[in-house]
Amino acid sequence: MTQVNLLPSDVRQRLRTRQLTVLVGMVGAIVVALLLGFWVVQSNKLASANNDLAAAKATNNSLQGEINSLKRYQVLNDQMTSQKTTVSTAKAGTVEFSGIMHDLSMVIPSDVYLTGVTGTLTLGDGAATTPNTGNVVGNIQFQGTAKDHLSVALWLTRLAQVTGWDNSWITASTKRSGNGSSDTNQWVDFNGTVDLGTKTEKGGK
Repeated sequence: MTQVNLLPSDVRQRLRTRQLTVLVGMVGAIVVALLLGFWVVQSNKLASANNDLAAAKATNNSLQGEINSLKRYQVLNDQMTSQKTTVSTAKAGTVEFSGIMHDLSMVIPSDVYLTGVTGTLTLGDGAATTPNTGNVVGNIQFQGTAKDHLSVALWLTRLAQVTGWDNSWITASTKRSGNGSSDTNQWVDFNGTVDLGTKTEKGGK
């Protein structure tokens, strides 16, 4: 069956134009809606990023404040390190007699008694030199009494075992004179010396 459109051609044209306009309007509205939605999403992301940035800046500012407050401790630590270096430099080349006396007490035999100890230092450019020990920074002179000559020899041997002590020497070891049989008459009086090498200096090697 054949359909016949009885509408005038200009009316048909207006209908088609109206339909096309409506279609274009709908498509445009959809595009605008999509663009608006995209803009909203991006705006939210930007706002979130700005909030994160602000929070990070606040954290950094707080940390920087803590760092600034701790700088004074670094300054104090640097000053302490500098002072330690100054003290170490000042003590370099010195001999601590407290350590010398401690070493002396550790090696003295039980039957040897010192009656006198004298220490002498010769530090600096004029320090004496020996062929076998190198620089000698000082020496110790001692006087004492021992049960017998063997005890004196043991004392001499022990002196040589102390690090930095060289050329231990007994200059005299004399048995006490007497006619009785008392034990005190069997003892000997002695005196001698020992050199202090560079290893006894503060920081010596």
